[in-house]
Amino acid sequence: MDKKLIGKGVAILVLVLLCVAGIIGFPRSVDGLRANLAQNIKLGLDLRGGSHLLLQVQVQDAMKVEADQTMERLKEELRKANVDFAALDRKDPATTQEADSIQINVRGVPEAKSADLRRIVSERYPTWVLTPVGSTDYRLNLRPTELLALKRDTVDRTMRTIEQRINGLGLTEPTIQEHGRTDAEYEILVQLPGVDDPARVKNLMQTAAMLEITDVRDGPFPSPEQAMAKNGGVLPLNTRLVRMAPGREAEASWYLVNRSPVITGRDLRNARPGRDEFQRWETNFTLTQDGARRFGRFTEANIGNRLAVVLDNQIQSVATIQNRIDDSGRITGIGGEQESSDLALVLRAGSLPAGIVYLEERTIGPSLGADSIRQGVTAGLVGLSLIIVVMLVYYRKSGVNAVIALLLNGLITLAAL
Repeated sequence: MDKKLIGKGVAILVLVLLCVAGIIGFPRSVDGLRANLAQNIKLGLDLRGGSHLLLQVQVQDAMKVEADQTMERLKEELRKANVDFAALDRKDPATTQEADSIQINVRGVPEAKSADLRRIVSERYPTWVLTPVGSTDYRLNLRPTELLALKRDTVDRTMRTIEQRINGLGLTEPTIQEHGRTDAEYEILVQLPGVDDPARVKNLMQTAAMLEITDVRDGPFPSPEQAMAKNGGVLPLNTRLVRMAPGREAEASWYLVNRSPVITGRDLRNARPGRDEFQRWETNFTLTQDGARRFGRFTEANIGNRLAVVLDNQIQSVATIQNRIDDSGRITGIGGEQESSDLALVLRAGSLPAGIVYLEERTIGPSLGADSIRQGVTAGLVGLSLIIVVMLVYYRKSGVNAVIALLLNGLITLAAL
């Protein structure tokens, strides 16, 4: 026999053995064979069953945050430059389609100070366009290129955060990808094979997980009106009112806190579930080196003052600083073990840059997937049998080679899945 044919035969045999090993492995029982097949052949959502979620990123939320940060910095710049103004506010977009309409209004600037305002905006805020509206009022709008970049970045960061949260659950073969036009629809498709009840996953994806540790300036107050009344109807500069989270001992209380937090979620190095001295569940976190240094300096200089742990714009706890705190902290009163683990997971993954809403949700049950597999296998075997018969009848001996090649092709395809 020709040595070349022997070599080809050996190569084909080795390839077949490798493909078979890749598909079924080395099972020791029927159950082991089934487990290997399920693990090595990845089934899609329509065959395995699972959840199909279509969500939309609320990019207008990111626009509001950008405008808020700019407004706070601009207030400081104007005060330093002795530029008086009557009001500084923003016009909010209500929907994703109106995201481009974000604007900041500066009202009541004396005409003699208009040149100073123009100089500050041109030097400090080059991404914004200043437009006069009358003799003393002005409007700031983000440049079109900056709008596109901000929306693109918001969708990308949201998708990465969702992917990290889902991967943290240990789900296998999730699909997370953009859907539709990114510059107009801001949609993300999430497919979760094997997940029949996506309630927990949806909650994890939708939680903003915006953590802030900030100093308490005053409070508690029974209502925002009483807090405003104590301060003459106007909140002090760089402060805001935040309510106690539901379920806390004083959940009807409001606190006046610093608008600029000492620590944010970006300063976290790690987060994990744990228990306190009374065996109640909590979430413990550690800070990065830079965050620990800042937190240590702040707590050392503010012993006796109060700190608030704010999660998603709700106060979780308020504590008095007893001594210097460096690189760790905890969030208490959050529920049971699953709530503690989920909070640790979303904190590790990072906060969402914008909210999300669910546009579509479909669940494919495992029984429907099993029916699809059974029907597909039956149809495939019938089709394969007809093809083999036709090739053997039409090509005779040559058809044998064609049939073998067809079967090998199918085997290699299965091994590659």
